Amino acid sequence: DLHLFLDSGEPFGEVVALALAPVRIAALHGETGGRGIFHRLEWEDVPLAAGSPRAPGGRWFVLPGGQRVAEALRAGGCEVATALDPPLTGIVDASGLESAVPAEGLEAALRLHDAVGKIARGSWRDVPRLWVVGGDPAASPAGAIVRGLARVVAHEHPEFRPTVVELAGAPVAALVEELAAGAREDLVRLEPGRRRVGRLETWQPSAEEFRPRPDGTWLVTGGLGALGRRAAAWLVERGARHVALLGR
Repeated sequence: DLHLFLDSGEPFGEVVALALAPVRIAALHGETGGRGIFHRLEWEDVPLAAGSPRAPGGRWFVLPGGQRVAEALRAGGCEVATALDPPLTGIVDASGLESAVPAEGLEAALRLHDAVGKIARGSWRDVPRLWVVGGDPAASPAGAIVRGLARVVAHEHPEFRPTVVELAGAPVAALVEELAAGAREDLVRLEPGRRRVGRLETWQPSAEEFRPRPDGTWLVTGGLGALGRRAAAWLVERGARHVALLGR
């Protein structure tokens, strides 16, 4: 058995009947040849269901940085709360539409963290749904920080049912319709006249050996650990010339 302790020496977990055994990578692939192991994000056109409400109604809390969304909600007849107290229909973090630099994204993530923590520690009868709104994460590092936190919330506090919405050229009115519909998707991309949802699809990499572009920078998260250093060396051996290692 495996016993887990905090730094203070206080026990906090136990793994019963743990068994370890060496495994060959080829054995993991089995008869499938590795098919079904790899996945990538694909976008699928999924319009809102016919008859979906166009105005969300209810009482909403919009975190700082989401002025445009707050104004659109008010214009749609919603109440925008000034305090984080029940009851709430939903919480919207739209800082990704306004923040331009990573430092602003970090501040927004801390505010979202505090808001989620306050509700999670409270005695709310109905936990409001969390909506994180931003633009293209590849072009907005600040928005990507908050988006990443939303993914953590989805695993640690699924009662918030977080959804990430990418506003890619669509007006804020399209976002308000998305909030009103309350669809179950957790990743939505709104383009002019088009609604797409993110799906993880199985993917088979090319049989050709991977060669990293030498003119770019390759970021290895957890790069200071044993596996991270191995990954960095593997990239350099195959032609990478700029590798950034990120660790705690």
